[in-house]
Amino acid sequence: MFRKYKFNFPLFAILFICFASLTALTFYASVAADEGTLGDGRISKLLAGLFSVFRFPFQTFLGTLSKAHPVLYFPFLLLNVLFYSFILERAVAFIRKEIS
Repeated sequence: MFRKYKFNFPLFAILFICFASLTALTFYASVAADEGTLGDGRISKLLAGLFSVFRFPFQTFLGTLSKAHPVLYFPFLLLNVLFYSFILERAVAFIRKEIS
């Protein structure tokens, strides 16, 4: 019925660092695009566009709350990074358990 999958904290930490780096990179590209200082390169435009993916779900669904209280903007981004790291770590644990 209910199987327990061991939580792999080192994998979670690596995923957290990767997602945090990608979120910061896409955030800065998005800010540069808004200010008009983004270059004409495809990669920089792709990074700016990908910020909408990395700000989902907390910034997207609770965006009005973060607009009313700007202090919540970066904690919501942190929650997104934690959410994506946790979901991907659980998916890897599930796949490893099913394969072995």
